Amino acid sequence: MKINIDKRKTYTKDFAYLIGSLLGDGCLYIGKDTYQFSITSEDHDFCKKCQDIVLSLFKKKGRIKTILKDGKISYYQLVVCSKEIVYFLKDLTNNKKDIPLFIYRNALFLKSFTQGLMDSDGWISKVNASDGYIRYRVGFKNISKWTIDFKNIFDKIGVKTGQMTRVSNKRSLNKAFSFTVNTFDYCSKVGFKIDRKNKISKEYLQFFL
Repeated sequence: MKINIDKRKTYTKDFAYLIGSLLGDGCLYIGKDTYQFSITSEDHDFCKKCQDIVLSLFKKKGRIKTILKDGKISYYQLVVCSKEIVYFLKDLTNNKKDIPLFIYRNALFLKSFTQGLMDSDGWISKVNASDGYIRYRVGFKNISKWTIDFKNIFDKIGVKTGQMTRVSNKRSLNKAFSFTVNTFDYCSKVGFKIDRKNKISKEYLQFFL
């Protein structure tokens, strides 16, 4: 279909963040007279950030709904119903199979894209190690082949990563690609945008102040 979205106004660091969020926790659904772009996450502020970006770029607000399990909130989901937005994002990412080339345009886009993906499928953990010390670890896992390209992006933004491995995945029969990320490099040079992960990151950086 013909896309009327002005790419010159769309390609921003916020859009780079949204694309990272889409590749991680997003879904593009095309049904019979139904077109939905959605982001599903346990973090409400993550969905709200994506909602604000969609509103700013496309003048489409969408809505955030709650997904319940056993009477308690299990996930939040941003749902945007727009045929034009769905097809635009589908074409741009090759139906979530590729990282768009515009992401590589400059360092700011690379950083924002990385934050979007790490806020969605990245992780940071705080572990009480057997030696009595607290350890903080950062990593990423996804079943998509573009994870290999994503790992290379860390090199471009000056963040060291560990070796790529294949691990089992609860959501799919396919094994996921997984790699660790240097905790200090990531927390000091890039960081997380959502509260839950950013709180742990700031706690870790306190050791270096």
